[in-house]
Amino acid sequence: MTHVFVDRATSRPVAIPGALRRALEEILPRTGSATRQGLSRVNAGRAAASVESGSRPRSPTRSPREEARMSFVRKLVLVFAAVAPAAALAAGGHDAVGCTGCHSIHAAKGAVIFAVPANAKYLNPKTNQPFGGATALCLGCHQETDKGGQGYAPISQHVSHPLSAKTVNAKVARVPGELLRDGQFECLGCHDPHPSNPYYKYLRADTGAKGQGMDKFCAVCHPIKADQAVAAEKVSLFTSMDETGNRVLAPSDGKPSGAAPAKPPAPKPSGQKKKQPPAQ
Repeated sequence: MTHVFVDRATSRPVAIPGALRRALEEILPRTGSATRQGLSRVNAGRAAASVESGSRPRSPTRSPREEARMSFVRKLVLVFAAVAPAAALAAGGHDAVGCTGCHSIHAAKGAVIFAVPANAKYLNPKTNQPFGGATALCLGCHQETDKGGQGYAPISQHVSHPLSAKTVNAKVARVPGELLRDGQFECLGCHDPHPSNPYYKYLRADTGAKGQGMDKFCAVCHPIKADQAVAAEKVSLFTSMDETGNRVLAPSDGKPSGAAPAKPPAPKPSGQKKKQPPAQ
């Protein structure tokens, strides 16, 4: 039997997700047909009486045990309604969609076998051109639908950390080479989106369960701006992009990509005097 759950206050059907609905329907058959009808139908006469008396009379067809069960069901629905929005926004959404949520095996759209096309509609406000590289793929999902995305946790370049930067101003940030992709700073500079990443919001560094240690990750690229004690901490970076290496890289040395190589050490004196050329 399929049950239609109705909000007593508004007389409107309540949307119950499949898993919770199945759990409720296992409980409801035990409570008798009168209880099921009480949830699925609104008795106009009883509602009117409730308004006049200022209280909700208990149905005479329910036993105290049935009433207790229905009270439990109502509380369960209210708890789910309160928790569901927070769960939808929690970190770890990529884990739920699996590999094929982002990648397609035989119907790929692009070189990295992406399941959705790159976002070619949303324009970079700095260049007035569509984003490129890995950032365009991320924006294929993480942008509003009217801006070429799928509407999942959309972001805005106007109020966001810079995206898809082909060059990095050395006065603004000292980006280590490990955080660049093909020489550019992409979304992947801060995030590694694969489910093997255990960190908060798929960040490339461990910032704590709720991001409370974000300062030390920011200090990887902005050490001059960070607290000296925080900037002195060594931060290991996560990556899932190299199957030949390790997931966690050694602490970054803080050198920006493209930095001039270190000068070779000066030769040590041999202790022997050089022969002077003969006088002319």
